[in-house]
Amino acid sequence: MKKDEEFQLLTKSTQWGELSEIEKVVIMEKRIVFVRWLGIVCAAVTVPFLGYQWAAFMFGIIGFAAVYNVIFQFYIIAKKSAWLLKPAIITIGDIMMASAVVFITGGIHSDFFVVYFLIAILSAIRFGGRAAGISTLLSILFYSLVIFLRGPVRPVYDLANILFRMGFVATTGIFVGYVGDKARQVELDLQRELDQAHAHLNESTALLNANLELDSVLQVAVAQSRLLIDAEFGLILTKESGLSFLPRDLKDNYDRPYYSDVRSEAVMREEDVAYIIELFQDVTRLSSIFQKRISGESSVELVECHMNPQLARILTLKENTMYYLVSAQLFTGETEIGTLYLLKTHKPAQELRKTVLNALSVFTLRISAAITNSLMYTQSRMQAVTDSVTGLYNHRFLHEFLNDEIKKVVEQHTPLSLIVLDVDSFKQFNDMYGHSIGDTALRSVADMIRPAIKDRGIAARFGGDEFVIILPGMSHQEAMTVAESIRARAKNYRHLTKNHALATLSISLGVATAPQSGETSHALFHAADLALYDAKHAGKNVVRSAESTREGGAFRDEHLTAFGEYRSLTDSVEVMQRDLDAVNPQMVETLLAALKAKDPGTYEHSKSVSAYAERLARRLGLSDQEVETIRIGSLIHDVGKIGIPDYVLTKAAKLTKEEYDMIKEHPTIGVEILKPLRLYEGYLPIVRYHHEWMNGKGYPHQLKGREIPLEARIVAICDAFDAMTSNRPYKAAMSYDKALHTIEGLVNEQFDQDVWEQFREMIQEEISVIAN
Repeated sequence: MKKDEEFQLLTKSTQWGELSEIEKVVIMEKRIVFVRWLGIVCAAVTVPFLGYQWAAFMFGIIGFAAVYNVIFQFYIIAKKSAWLLKPAIITIGDIMMASAVVFITGGIHSDFFVVYFLIAILSAIRFGGRAAGISTLLSILFYSLVIFLRGPVRPVYDLANILFRMGFVATTGIFVGYVGDKARQVELDLQRELDQAHAHLNESTALLNANLELDSVLQVAVAQSRLLIDAEFGLILTKESGLSFLPRDLKDNYDRPYYSDVRSEAVMREEDVAYIIELFQDVTRLSSIFQKRISGESSVELVECHMNPQLARILTLKENTMYYLVSAQLFTGETEIGTLYLLKTHKPAQELRKTVLNALSVFTLRISAAITNSLMYTQSRMQAVTDSVTGLYNHRFLHEFLNDEIKKVVEQHTPLSLIVLDVDSFKQFNDMYGHSIGDTALRSVADMIRPAIKDRGIAARFGGDEFVIILPGMSHQEAMTVAESIRARAKNYRHLTKNHALATLSISLGVATAPQSGETSHALFHAADLALYDAKHAGKNVVRSAESTREGGAFRDEHLTAFGEYRSLTDSVEVMQRDLDAVNPQMVETLLAALKAKDPGTYEHSKSVSAYAERLARRLGLSDQEVETIRIGSLIHDVGKIGIPDYVLTKAAKLTKEEYDMIKEHPTIGVEILKPLRLYEGYLPIVRYHHEWMNGKGYPHQLKGREIPLEARIVAICDAFDAMTSNRPYKAAMSYDKALHTIEGLVNEQFDQDVWEQFREMIQEEISVIAN
């Protein structure tokens, strides 16, 4: 079974549980009406074979039945009349029709007596054993009345006939009713199980989407999967290739087991987890020997194995028992991100139903979607704080990290070392070998820094050819050793250019440590920067300490101090401006690419909304800066839909209340995605408030009137217009005139009057231009 088919199966099953009793009766009665029409057609086909003497009689019966069926189909069912669709009313109607046929065809001598059997059986199937019993009693009553009215009364013969025939009817009705009740109970139990699975899926999906951090998503995924099938143990193993785009230090954080144990208070030893992983992988490899598939093809594999004694000891389970090992691969796009393993003790009285496995299969799809969203979010965040040339952190992240770490120096009395290094004569290097070789050299410097600091700190590219290393908890002497190892690596750098020239380079480094060199980030940075300048002044390709610089009297040199302050200031301004210019478009493109991968329709919609909003903002006389904010903000106004499950975004049918509530979360999710990216604070009002209404009935904050920012009011009307005039899975596009008319009816209720008037004029002018 394919993944989408499994989901459709689960959805259809749970939709039946959401129907009212009247709707269920209507569906059942439509099927019964179809059976009646089939019987009528079959009866009509047999007329020519019965002889002319029966023709009028049979056509009369067929006509009577057809009239009854037409009334039932086009009046009772179509009107969905509650009292006419009650079991007693439907049964009485069927019995009256059958009695009329029996009366016409000879009363006690009529062969159509068998219809009473059918009515008893149908009553049992439709409404259960009790209804079948009532149907039998009513059949006896009406049949007795037919016999009394149709012919001469022969009490003994007629009574025996009634008891004999109706005894069969009663026996049939009670038996079928009993079987029907049992089947109905099984159906109710299955429906209850499906409802529970559906509720758990919704709850688990909400938890998955509540946090976009990959660590939290994986932990929630394994815990909720375990709860879904009541497993004793759950494990997700990430696959390194699925994390390949992440920086090395971040990838290492996620390249570990995520497990959930039924013993919530237990902390498993690393060697135990390693053993479990090895066992699971061995069982998976040997699945051709042990495997017992439950049904068909599925994204979930089920294996029955004997409990391994060591595993039983680790998980405090019984030895030499059977257990289920359930496994499912998790994907992001076409890339396998990892494997989910679940361990459940085999209990014959608690078989894993196919419905539960289907629910788990659906949940693995949602886990994969959540992981995809999380990876996109992580990638976006990393790009916001990562230098595109070297892959190291950028200027903005450096200052945030340094400010956080410097607080620990004061509060925890721990050292903090900082290294500033600069490629010597890099301008001449670029001029001689070209910028491409220059970028290669910068990447090589970054590669020299990483193994030198390992996981003891972070490195960032601070300026064009300048790098900064922050080493929390490291003493000054240790930092000097790290700096010297980096300098030595750089001294051995060689690169053969296309022109067969051998490019070499050297670096100079300055080292400062808090609290000796200062207890603020500015003081520490300033001390390291002056040490670097001293290294340059000493002939380059050396390491200088802020302490030795201080001892040498350099801090008293006014020229050196003034130069350091000027250089620090100009470098900061230059790099901050470069970050502002470079990260913003890059981040917008990344967010839009993530949105396009998630839902191409939303991506195209966002581009259209941005075009409308930009033109409308200019028409309203806003400044160039405000127009640009609205243009970019409207491009990413629906970025929160990255966190909405695919099946909700692409559903063609009407959304359920739960699904609509999920959709209403997308402004909040969008804000959470953008909030860590501080350059995007100006766009947050558009993302957060573009679904607010003027009358206060919008979402998520129910703002009213002018409480809603102007930029959000502009995007709201453009968003609605493009949605109305675009084809969607659940509706066809409106014409421009009809969309304008619809929006006009919602002015002052949903949309701003002033914004609407300008928007209407703008669209009408564009329509006029196109027409001419």
